[in-house]
Amino acid sequence: MRKLFAVLLLLVLALLVSFPVLLSLGNWGLLDWDQHFFYHGSARSAVVEDAQLQLWNPYYCGGTVGLANPQSPSLSPFFLSVLLFGTVAGLKVEILLYTFLGLLGMYLLAKRLNISGYAAFLPPVLFVFSSWYAARIQVGHTTFLPFLLLPWALYFYLLAFQQWKWLLAAAAV
Repeated sequence: MRKLFAVLLLLVLALLVSFPVLLSLGNWGLLDWDQHFFYHGSARSAVVEDAQLQLWNPYYCGGTVGLANPQSPSLSPFFLSVLLFGTVAGLKVEILLYTFLGLLGMYLLAKRLNISGYAAFLPPVLFVFSSWYAARIQVGHTTFLPFLLLPWALYFYLLAFQQWKWLLAAAAV
């Protein structure tokens, strides 16, 4: 029952922090949002319309690398939300997923570090509700979203001291 309560509370917190982005699900944002919608939209177009990964992006600077671009979302498992829901709504759902996973990962890490009771909710709140994260999301810097997975990497690394197989999970993150 406690685990279910923790997950539901973290989901509510993720919705709370993502609410401004989700409020206008079909609208673009300010500053760099258009650039990141372009990266996701052109990669989505290659998959949906051409049934292939975007190795080349003909829409950018007269043609440039697609998959080799460090900002390419094509290989991320979270790119599935863009494929399913469209570019704008899918990217905003992706933000919600990353936010929830960041909260959950930090909560599990706090529990792993023997922070007990309600105090275990403080590290996830400090981590995700920080001004650093809010500033990145407000201006559309989606390339910073994977930083929310860092608690998972550390959590799996700490688990690897008991069983080495967790190193694979840490490497995968």
